[in-house]
Amino acid sequence: MRGYEDRHRVKPGITGWAQVSGLRGQTSIADRVAADNEYIDGWSLGLELRILALTVVGYLPLLGGLLIIAPLLGHATWHAYKDMIH
Repeated sequence: MRGYEDRHRVKPGITGWAQVSGLRGQTSIADRVAADNEYIDGWSLGLELRILALTVVGYLPLLGGLLIIAPLLGHATWHAYKDMIH
C-alpha cells in the first residue's frame, strides 16, 4: 500500500490525528495511513494541541459514565477510581 511505510517515520503515541478524526475500528487502513502521513507532513504545535483537545473532549462522555457507574461498583473500586481522577 502506497505510503504505509512512510507513517513509520515517527513513533506512535497514545492518540493521533487519525483517531480523533474518527478513523479507528472498522475504517479503511488507506484512510488511516493518509491521515497519519497528513499529520507527519503538517506537524505543528497548533495541530498537536488540537489533537490533545479533541482527545480530552472525546473522553468526556466516558468519564461522565464512569462517574455514574463507579459508585455502584463498590467502595474500594470507587476510591481507587476517585484517586485516579484527582
